[in-house]
Formats: sequence, C-alpha cells, structure tokens
Amino acid sequence: MEDDFDEFFREFERMRRKIMKEFFKDIEFPDVEKLEKDGWVIQRIDSPNTHGFVARKIVVNDQWGKSPKLKEVKDDNVLFDIFENDDEFSIYVDLSGEKEEDILVSADEDWVEVETPRRRKRIFLKSKIDPQSLQKKYKNGVLILKVKKKKA
Repeated sequence: MEDDFDEFFREFERMRRKIMKEFFKDIEFPDVEKLEKDGWVIQRIDSPNTHGFVARKIVVNDQWGKSPKLKEVKDDNVLFDIFENDDEFSIYVDLSGEKEEDILVSADEDWVEVETPRRRKRIFLKSKIDPQSLQKKYKNGVLILKVKKKKA
C-alpha cells in the first residue's frame, strides 16, 4: 500500500517543477562566450538546487591615468558573515593564510571592500554606513570589521 506522504511529495515536486518552469521562461540568459571575449571572468555554478554563473569584470586605471586595463581577480570566493545591531555592522571575513600587512580595507556609504594580493571582495550592506567609523582587527586568519550605521 502506498504511503499518503509519498503521493503528497510527488505532487508537491510536480507543482514545484511547473512553477519553476513558468518562472524561468521569461528570463533571458546572456551569451557567456561573448562576455568572456569581452574580458569578463565567468564562474559557473552547478550544485544541487543552484545553477547559474557569476560574471565579474574589474577595471582599474593605471598610475599614469592611461586607458583602463583589466585587473585579474584570482579569488572572489571570500567567505564572510555579517551581524547587525541598531547602531553598527560587524563583519567577519575569512582571510586564512593572508598577512595582516597585505590586507587593504576601504568603504563607502553602501559597501566595505577587502583586498589582498590573492583575494578581493566588495560587501554591500543594507543600510548606509559611516566609512570614517570603520575599525579593523585581524586575528587567527579572520578579519573583524566594525562600522557604524549612518544616523537617519
């Protein structure tokens, strides 16, 4: 005798597939080969229940102000956690194997960026911040950043 739960989950899966098919039918996927030819770095994502890609292109000006050139990004897969309270954000960034003197941190009203010779990550925050309040501490391979929220 068939279990009622088995039938329920089969029906649920059929409905989920139908909804996902309808959801994705109007989404246009970019031409990945063209993006790569234009200098974009494409990272494909194919894991259970997650399929797609991340495309990034970083352009910087050289010190003489000549035309922009592509800067290689060796590792944008930086793990981080964000904790928020009423007044500030605390951001914990995994930078195992990096030297403290090689870590550069910058911030704007909407983001904090961490860069080392091997890694780069811009972390966008959901509230405006005061970049001048940024504090950093590096301990045991973890960069701890604290930054105050802007007063409304």
